[in-house]
Amino acid sequence: LVGSKTAFGIDNIKITTDTLKEDLHTGLVNTKVTSNIINNNTSTSVNMKYTVKFKGEVIHTLNSVVTLSQGNNNIVDTIQIPNPKLWDEYQGNLYYMIIEIISNEEVIYSTTIRYGYRYFEFTHDRGFFLNGRNIKLKGVCMHHDLGCIGASVNKSAIQRQVRILKDMGCNAIRLTHNPSSSIYLNVCAVLKLERTYTLPFLGIPFFPMILQLARRNRIY
Repeated sequence: LVGSKTAFGIDNIKITTDTLKEDLHTGLVNTKVTSNIINNNTSTSVNMKYTVKFKGEVIHTLNSVVTLSQGNNNIVDTIQIPNPKLWDEYQGNLYYMIIEIISNEEVIYSTTIRYGYRYFEFTHDRGFFLNGRNIKLKGVCMHHDLGCIGASVNKSAIQRQVRILKDMGCNAIRLTHNPSSSIYLNVCAVLKLERTYTLPFLGIPFFPMILQLARRNRIY
């Protein structure tokens, strides 16, 4: 098995919109993409191409030429997206960002990230706000297993479970005690439900695992 000598690190792409609330008033939302690229070649110049799609339509592209040194490289680019549709309660507006590393006009590595635009806050006196609207969280606690099916991940069973919860009025799920799969988080994102994690205190030796879990799930 031979892979590319230049690739993204595991769970090392982060998309953030720190000024989303303010940017919505201007019509252009600054979408910051931070990635870690592992280059096992000598120092080389590559083209980073970002393609953003919404409902199958390309809405923005950006090309950025960067020089990669040997080893780990942190790359930061900002893409301005015009008037994005917000991910909201029961409105799962999701975008797809295709990130390609191009060398000598050849795509040597590519990955696709699914993400949404939203902003939220918790207040001590008025509760939870999503995209500026006060929302009551009507949620349940769910373990990582699927009843008689067991703990093995089954996407169709998760979809059925989440749809039943949504039909009964649930708009939030707290995933408890054991880390759930990214498939569960993806299903919640598509079916427009909020989700949170609860992790037991495992002690300092398990901190790297918890950190990796946080990195994997930050895109949600």
